[in-house]
Amino acid sequence: IIPAPDFPSGGTIMGLSGARQMYSTGRGSVVVRAKAHTEMLPTSRGQGRPAIVVTELPYTVAKNGLLEKVASLVNEKKLAGIAEIRDESSMEGLRIVFEVRRDADPLMVLNHLYKRTELQRNFAGNLMAVLGEGRMPQQMTLRQALQSFLDFRVECVKRRSAFQLRKAEAKLHIVEGMLQAQGSLDEVIGAIRSANSTAEAQALLTSSAFGLSQLQADAILSMQLRRLTKLERASLIKEEAELSTMVAHLSSLLADKLKVDTLISEELAELRQNYATPRLTEIEHEYEELSDMDLTAQEQVIIVQSAKGFVKRMPLDEFEEQGRGTRGKAGMANLGDGDAVIRIFTCMSHDTILCISEKGIAYALHAFQVPQATRTARGVLLHQLLPLDQDEAIASLLPVSEFSDSSFLVLLTSDGWIKKTALRAFDKITARGLTAASLADGDRVVHAALCTDADSAILVSKKGLALRFNTDSKQLRASGRASRGVKSIALRDGDSIADMDIIRAADAATDALTSAATTDSESGESDGGDEADDDRHMLVAVTREGFGKRMDVDNFAPKGRGGRGMIAIKFKRETDRLLTLSQAQRSDQLLLITQKGTIVRQSVSAISAQGRAATGVQLQRLDDDDFVASVAIVPPVEEEEPAAEA
Repeated sequence: IIPAPDFPSGGTIMGLSGARQMYSTGRGSVVVRAKAHTEMLPTSRGQGRPAIVVTELPYTVAKNGLLEKVASLVNEKKLAGIAEIRDESSMEGLRIVFEVRRDADPLMVLNHLYKRTELQRNFAGNLMAVLGEGRMPQQMTLRQALQSFLDFRVECVKRRSAFQLRKAEAKLHIVEGMLQAQGSLDEVIGAIRSANSTAEAQALLTSSAFGLSQLQADAILSMQLRRLTKLERASLIKEEAELSTMVAHLSSLLADKLKVDTLISEELAELRQNYATPRLTEIEHEYEELSDMDLTAQEQVIIVQSAKGFVKRMPLDEFEEQGRGTRGKAGMANLGDGDAVIRIFTCMSHDTILCISEKGIAYALHAFQVPQATRTARGVLLHQLLPLDQDEAIASLLPVSEFSDSSFLVLLTSDGWIKKTALRAFDKITARGLTAASLADGDRVVHAALCTDADSAILVSKKGLALRFNTDSKQLRASGRASRGVKSIALRDGDSIADMDIIRAADAATDALTSAATTDSESGESDGGDEADDDRHMLVAVTREGFGKRMDVDNFAPKGRGGRGMIAIKFKRETDRLLTLSQAQRSDQLLLITQKGTIVRQSVSAISAQGRAATGVQLQRLDDDDFVASVAIVPPVEEEEPAAEA
């Protein structure tokens, strides 16, 4: 009946939760927005310019004050995207125009206007009243307030009817006296003429001879002679009948509460018919409070992470398109000693970045929550963005655009346990994170990735054994968040997990087409085989002592999960161990970071392609007390000279 308040200035009420709370408890607030829409305004060049047009304001919002506020925010650069502000209001109604810059999203600008100005306001409601004879105000629900109003109307109708009844009865009494006097007119006139004074005439009329009351006697003495005509007598008879009917009706009304309620309903219906107006304030039933996502444009961004945990966000246009064969630009130039970029990926600014810690806890950040920085800046530490323990490190960052039922999160621990969990289980991660895996003492998550049932996973141990198996439900069944998982590979004594990578079915199909194109090119006259081979995914193996090689993915056919695996690399020294086996393309670059902080970067294409049993070539010369600590595959970039930044 009463869904929400109706304001005389119009606007739109956002959601009904506030009104329901106010009506059910007596206290609450409603969110009211200005009514606005977007238009394309014509320009002299023929190209339309987007604009936000406001036609209704929230109640009590002054137009001039609003325009001054918006202009101040634009001048202080706190509100971006507005090129011009105009007031085009007239006798026809309100019209405020905010012209939007061509590079801005009108919807995003409108959301900022709602957030920062009085185009959106909260109106608080407090239903308080002094009821009955009490002197203390009481808080009421809407039902109680309506019932109190009805009780008041009942009392008003009863008092009004009682007053009207008293007046009708008094009038009827006078009319009856006049009719009685006209019935014995000669006697009444004779008595009045024989009296020496008005008081004596009143006494004669109120005597038992006539039986009139004092009021009736006074009315007769005050009556004009014209009231003695036959016409006036007929008028008095008619008036007596009407008054008698009124007295009977009012007496019946006061004696029956149902008739009082019916009369109140009829009066309210008459008021609605005469004075009702259409609802001015519209209601938007589904409403969510503006979040940071509503205020951030959806655009493609680049996320960069360093080995020491620094992370930052950059817009994609920071790296403009370049010709093939160029070196590119640096993603982080001002890194300290021993630090280097280990992870670069692109995503949309509204995407979720899953942060999987080594303790098996999943944290979540929206991409736009990663602070934006320049190409050469270091960024901020992940510990400043996530509630990580002092000794807790992030094992993987995974961009997620949709938590679909067909995608899964795969976790691998250092003891060889692997688990696959539906990605939808991490759709709503709390600020404190969610448990992604249960770990035994001393075990830790070393790798995390996203996969589907059509993909396959390849795992390698530190002693150089690799096992590839499918990630479908037969080989790797999905389990809950709190499970430990299943054994991935049969590790020998003293061996542990080194790395894992997901070989995607789509990439394998593309590589097969590329390989076929390369074969056809080599059999013909074209010499473009190497260019076609640049797009193929290969496996790059790197050992702790700086040896490495490239291998074809097809060298590792899918086997059953839980096996011992096959040789992926042999070591030149018994003390050497495999560090990583990751997919890469010839155009990528390999970053080697040693324990002492030495960083070596080289092209993947420069690494020799060898068989599984080969020992590889030396990628980096190391001191006797140094070893490779971290390996990363990154796109080709070029570090800038420090002087250029200054």
